[in-house]
Amino acid sequence: MRPSRQLTRLLKLYGSPRACMSSAAGSSGGAAASAASAAAAAAPAAARVSRKQWVLAVAASMGLGAAGLQLYSGSKAACEAEPTPPDALLALSPEEPPARRKTRVVVLGTGWGAVSFLKSLDPKTYGPDGRYELVVVSPRSYFLYTPLLPSAAAGSVQERSIMEPVRNLLRGGQGTYFQAEATAIDPNRRVLTCAVDQCAVCKTVAREEGKCGGKGQAACGAARDTFELPYDVLIVGVGSVNNTFGIKGVEDHCHFLKSIDDAHRLRLRISRVIEHAGLPHLTPEERRRHLNFVVVGGGPTGVELAAELHDFVQEDVARLMPHLKDDVSISVVDTMDHLLGAFDRQLSEYTQSHFARSGIDVQLSTMVKSVSDGVLTVSRGGKEETLPFGTCVWATGIAMHPLVRGLKGTLQQQLAEVQNARTGLVVDGHLRVKGTQGTIFCLGDAAVTHQERTLEAAPQLFAAADLDRDQRLSADEVVRMLKKNKKTYPQLAELATLLEEGALEKAAKGMWGASSKPGRYEKHIERLQRGLSFEEFRELLADMDTLMRSLPPTAQVASQEGKYLAQLFSDNHIAPYPGAAAAPGREISMGVWVPLPEGAPVFQYSHMGSFAYVGVDQAILDLPSTFPFKALKGWLVGQAWRSFETWRQVSARNRWMVQSDWIRTKLFGRNISEA
Repeated sequence: MRPSRQLTRLLKLYGSPRACMSSAAGSSGGAAASAASAAAAAAPAAARVSRKQWVLAVAASMGLGAAGLQLYSGSKAACEAEPTPPDALLALSPEEPPARRKTRVVVLGTGWGAVSFLKSLDPKTYGPDGRYELVVVSPRSYFLYTPLLPSAAAGSVQERSIMEPVRNLLRGGQGTYFQAEATAIDPNRRVLTCAVDQCAVCKTVAREEGKCGGKGQAACGAARDTFELPYDVLIVGVGSVNNTFGIKGVEDHCHFLKSIDDAHRLRLRISRVIEHAGLPHLTPEERRRHLNFVVVGGGPTGVELAAELHDFVQEDVARLMPHLKDDVSISVVDTMDHLLGAFDRQLSEYTQSHFARSGIDVQLSTMVKSVSDGVLTVSRGGKEETLPFGTCVWATGIAMHPLVRGLKGTLQQQLAEVQNARTGLVVDGHLRVKGTQGTIFCLGDAAVTHQERTLEAAPQLFAAADLDRDQRLSADEVVRMLKKNKKTYPQLAELATLLEEGALEKAAKGMWGASSKPGRYEKHIERLQRGLSFEEFRELLADMDTLMRSLPPTAQVASQEGKYLAQLFSDNHIAPYPGAAAAPGREISMGVWVPLPEGAPVFQYSHMGSFAYVGVDQAILDLPSTFPFKALKGWLVGQAWRSFETWRQVSARNRWMVQSDWIRTKLFGRNISEA
């Protein structure tokens, strides 16, 4: 029997009773309130309260007096006012089908991908009447704006200016946050294992109870407290960790720059060596050794750190301790033959020449073999050399997070041919981890996007593109084919745009210019001008497949992925349903699966360009190849970089603080003390 229009309007006004099925429910008035409070402890009782709400709503809709409507309204208000107790978060009700209660969405991490998801998710979806129960788990209780870590290490901005508490991002106080570290994921049971260091009170109680600290017992606090947290849908955004490539001595003798603690330790180190170098008992050689800074890594982080150190020396050390300025040396060491490998080549050359003018020593094609106390052992041109240093910063390479490695190992036990990436979890176009029946999503550095190879579909693509059936493909036919299939084969998207604009030479130089084999791709340009045979078309696709790459591990990628998932979860009810996914043999049977609505869009990354600060108020900007100009550099770009990094902060509070730091640094200089 269909509900009446009056009942429908009442339910819209007062909310569906389903919103209260996962929490304690009550009704106004004497015995009814007591009975509802007692029933809140059990799921069947909660279901009875829910049925009662329906009866009261029907009574009101049938005109049985204001009492029925008031009882229903009071029952709903009491339900909304009663928060979910923390203990209830540690269990899901097995009596209720997953689709009939709130879907518990657990987000791991507070990095770029996770925070972008939290900020973009419609707050109504996880409010009192929302369809999601949102839980965030991370050992770090704040979001860190990582692009400004080099500035924080050099004192240009304060550390707190680029940090935003995660609870500020849970709008209206909705959602739950646990400051704990997820140590294991059980995809079959859909349960997280979380750990947290014992607090001081816990250690004291354990010692008083004789559980630790005694003879033959472990020290109090040696073991971590653990708990399990079930989930319906899991979003993994834990990022990555530093990669030392197994080089001996890196962890013992180098500083890193991936967390705010790393930046703080490096800032203290810089302050201490500057002050120590000014002591009168040091010889000139010892002073120069103290002030020798070596940055390993020629990517954006390494380049920006070297630039910030140079500004610090020229603007602050020169003003406050001018006798030390000429003793400071800064070097950048990288294995490649040019800096900023992901940027346009002319920007790399500009940065290198700019560093040379600034007195920064750039040592390229140099591989670090080992690190000892104060000495780098490197290989260059087949010969080993030693480079002395006072402070060494390791700013190159990322590795798989231990949690991601553990989940990947679990999945590989049954799906080795699916989870076969070396750098993370393989995800599909909707960022669902392959093999988990849609119950786990992954984004950011932990995700490896799967791309289909075009060569396998060469006959079908050629036949569909050959509209005039002359067994040759003209440039126009190739462009139409590329545009039609770029969603299925993302590696075709950039070439489609360039060819459509007629920029054939630009395509050869901009997209294929990085080939180590001269002339390897230029032949395709000549063939496109006269038409491609099937064999030439196959050769083109084979070379296009070699350009397949996972999305770069950047904040821009993770942020776009977070926004995409937030839109997907806001527009649809992403929830598990009993049964199995429609891919037997390629999915792990979990008893449930999470379907997506038909026609749900896949994730499409749009590269918006990349900034890098190179010092002396100058920066470079690498734009997408679809722009009429690809490379910008100079002082104006430096001002644009500062404006962009200020505007991109996640809150108005951070924007105000970062802007204030820029002004403070220019007017009064950096803080070179250890405070």
